[in-house]
Amino acid sequence: MVATIDVGDVASTMAITPDGSELFVNRGVNSDGGVFGTVTTHYTSAIRTSDYSTRATITWSFRSAIDVAIMHDGTRAYLPNFGGLPPSGLLRVIRTSDFGDLASLSLSGLFAPGRVSITPNDAYAYLVDPGMANFNGGCSPGGIQIIPTSTNTIETTVSVSCFPSDIVFSLDGALAYVSNTAPDRTGNVTLISTIVMSSSASEKPS
Repeated sequence: MVATIDVGDVASTMAITPDGSELFVNRGVNSDGGVFGTVTTHYTSAIRTSDYSTRATITWSFRSAIDVAIMHDGTRAYLPNFGGLPPSGLLRVIRTSDFGDLASLSLSGLFAPGRVSITPNDAYAYLVDPGMANFNGGCSPGGIQIIPTSTNTIETTVSVSCFPSDIVFSLDGALAYVSNTAPDRTGNVTLISTIVMSSSASEKPS
């Protein structure tokens, strides 16, 4: 072990800048809420990898960040988040240099958004819409919301299988791979063409 960085009581998702200089960490700090029990305040912090000091922090008011993805040019971070009254999903886009807001996109649905990933050419953010369970034990299929980074609006949504969870891209950026989990706990991977923005296949690992 090289070092341990104290970031709070709860540390979740994170991303490192392309130059390796900073780590963006979504974290929470628990405090005594009196009659309300334990209260967790959520933050996103940029931590320098040179000395593990904190350069900047976002405090989420009644919300929490689900994930963080940093563009390959290092200029922006995409932060899906959830909370508020009534609870709602948002995608917040910030400048990495000063944590200033560039866009805030309202997301449909009653549940928290999922993971976010940026295409290798920085042209699109792909955001997981996890779908929901049905009363009959099935599910409403989830989707991938495709968001041009030039506009930060939803261009289209590609339907996938039940409960998508993560997205990775091929090295040439031509395909997005989406992991899914069916209600019977079997898994599959949906392939999305980033050119035509439609699913091409679902592969079940052997």
